[in-house]
Amino acid sequence: MKKKTLPILLVIPFIIGLLTFVSVMVLNNTVASDIDDILLPYKGVEGFKLNGYSTRYELNASVVINDPSLILASGSKELIWKVNTNTSDPVAKIEEENEKFYFVPLKEGECEVIVSNVRGTHQKSFKAVIYENGTIIINTKKAPSLSNIDSTTYYGEYDLKYTNLEVDKYETKQAEFELTFDVLSDETSSDEVVFKSCSSNVYVDEFNKVKIIGSGEAYVEFASKEVEYLSNKYTFNVVEDGVNVYSYNDLLMCTNFSSKGERIVLQTNLESLASTFKTNESGEYINSYLKENTKLFGNYDFKTKSFSFEKELYTFTTTYNKTYIDTYNEAKKGASGYKVFEPIIKCGIHLTKDLYGNGFTINMNNLCYPNNGSISSETQKLTPSKEKDYFFGPLPLVTIGSLDDIPIVKAFGQDNIGLYLDGNNLTINDVKLRNTNNIDNMYNLYYTGTVLEVSGNNNIVKNSVLSHGKNVLRAFSTNQLLIDNCILHTGEEFLAKLGSNKMNKVDTTKTISLTYKESDIVDNFIHFYETNVDKASNEGKVVSDTILSDVLMNDTSSLDMNILRTLGNGLDNVLGIINEDSTINYDGEVTFNNSSFYNSGIFSIALESSFNGPYLYNGYPSLLLELLDMFDAVAPKNVGGTSFPIIVNLEGKTKFYDYKDPDKIDASSLVEENISKALNRNEIGIDDFFPMKKILKNLCIEKNYIVSENNTNYINTPLAYYGGGLNLSKVNNNITTNENTFSEEIVVDVSELTFTTNITSDLGQFLTILAKCVSLATGFHPFKFVTNDVETNPTLLNKVPTIDDLKNNIKEDVTYEE
Repeated sequence: MKKKTLPILLVIPFIIGLLTFVSVMVLNNTVASDIDDILLPYKGVEGFKLNGYSTRYELNASVVINDPSLILASGSKELIWKVNTNTSDPVAKIEEENEKFYFVPLKEGECEVIVSNVRGTHQKSFKAVIYENGTIIINTKKAPSLSNIDSTTYYGEYDLKYTNLEVDKYETKQAEFELTFDVLSDETSSDEVVFKSCSSNVYVDEFNKVKIIGSGEAYVEFASKEVEYLSNKYTFNVVEDGVNVYSYNDLLMCTNFSSKGERIVLQTNLESLASTFKTNESGEYINSYLKENTKLFGNYDFKTKSFSFEKELYTFTTTYNKTYIDTYNEAKKGASGYKVFEPIIKCGIHLTKDLYGNGFTINMNNLCYPNNGSISSETQKLTPSKEKDYFFGPLPLVTIGSLDDIPIVKAFGQDNIGLYLDGNNLTINDVKLRNTNNIDNMYNLYYTGTVLEVSGNNNIVKNSVLSHGKNVLRAFSTNQLLIDNCILHTGEEFLAKLGSNKMNKVDTTKTISLTYKESDIVDNFIHFYETNVDKASNEGKVVSDTILSDVLMNDTSSLDMNILRTLGNGLDNVLGIINEDSTINYDGEVTFNNSSFYNSGIFSIALESSFNGPYLYNGYPSLLLELLDMFDAVAPKNVGGTSFPIIVNLEGKTKFYDYKDPDKIDASSLVEENISKALNRNEIGIDDFFPMKKILKNLCIEKNYIVSENNTNYINTPLAYYGGGLNLSKVNNNITTNENTFSEEIVVDVSELTFTTNITSDLGQFLTILAKCVSLATGFHPFKFVTNDVETNPTLLNKVPTIDDLKNNIKEDVTYEE
């Protein structure tokens, strides 16, 4: 063995110990993608004349696919039509003939005409008014989204007035909007209409201009000049103190550039370049919009082909554990060329008031996606350009190696954020939030950040679709957060990553008592955990370093695991968490009601606890401390701790469509590692020495949880309790639908397996050492998972939640009682 190889082999175990559960790196994690949009050439309201039962109108719509190279899911680009009516006696129907669809009026009345892809993930609709003698059709001059989940149309009381993007340099003015009219009648050729009446919180000026003077339900009514019976109303709701947002800069002025924040009422899509602007013959974007109701998320310079997000971002100091960052900065202070590593989180939009989305989309692809990056030769992941991109992955929780260069390993803390909901008693309603365009390789989400992070208490996110980020939702130390009637999908890690920012550090007043190799040990915490054997006042006295070094380097197949349990429990501190009567104090509560999950890289919902192994406390075993300098590394110092637990409630018709081949569970996004490169041993995979995925799969096989279809094995992946430290979080399952089954909690005890089993292979001794070190860093508490139970005909396998699901939930008026 070369002289330099031994130190590397000794360091690598502790590098691996920073992982939670990870899988072998693969070059591609392909998933089926979707269309980008449906183009519907209709206004919000359309009129159809009733001319007998033979009358029918051909319906037209088309799909938008911005990237034709993507692999599309079955049913993504095929369109179907239907009508919805509020009465049991239908006023219209849909007929299909020769792959064309026709709207057939049956009698006078109103109905909703809906087009969706067969898959059900995209939908547009308009209101059809069926008349016989005549009607007045009223529409807004600005095109609506036609994608509402909540059928109510919202306006803010105010519009913005400003010149430049400067903090608080804006005014609000009385909001107004324009209407258009179509008089459809055989009795008059005139299209003139007159104002008839309105609610007290609006008035009509210049014939078709509606001005808002107060909040609440509102309407305006117009009539024909010549035909007395022809009249119609336009109804809407005015949000008190709401501000209408018609552009990205409007959004900034209400959020990042407002010290008090404004209640937002979205009146346009804010999209990526590909969904906003046309291109010339050379494929370059030109300043010409593709759609009337879509503006760009970002300020784009067509000459330099660049954005200016660095001037527009909201930043704040991480709310998560930054102990190691502080330790590293302190250790490196004064070193030549060292720049302080700032524990700063970037976010695209800092929302401190309500958001009413009107069915529009906020796609933060221009900011969050590595649009200027390239594929890393080491990881095969799309990596951002340091000069041109903005998101570079999560902050480090702890590293071996440099913080700001390529480390041997980096375990992650809090990530950058697309939209940050920051405050109490806030509501997000009827919006589609995403950090990227469509992708068909999950690894391309590695650096894209969290789509929505929520901070504060008593907040509600409802009637919305959240998708396409490294994590889709993150909520730590949030109390009474309600996710109501939402779809969460396509996250490389988790769809909902939940936990607490509150942590107990170790209790150094403890007395440690255990028996090791027939030696009875009773010692105070400081001496036992912080004394190196060679420096002990009593040479040869057994302390933590003695045990750690021994169990790491020697055969432990007959080890009494209670020894390690006691050692690990000594680092736990439940003061203020577990009361004297054994009740538990929770630091947050999140409820998912009538919400659906699909397409996670790992599991749908993660309940996280902090790493809390002895290595994170003081870098022991001590042999590591002598080797850290060769990696420009700093030993961790009291980095871990005992996380406060949280409660998760699953309510109503919440569903998990998150089936996947267990071999494809991939947690490589949880940590950045360059181990294979350092060892030049690409045949070594993480599953070889940390078989979390294999253990989980084998337990699912043993319990008959594996579902097979078309020669592929699947498990559903609803819940994961992970982190390695003490995890007392709780899930209350009050789901009313029977479309999912849930297994018992599957306890995956990596510590017991790895410390009592020697790996038999040509690299057995080396891999056995690596396996042991997982727990020496993460802690000795087991992971827990909930999958599907035994299923013979799984209802939701190979299906996805649909927009119809959300709209039907509203129709059923399912309410959540606080």
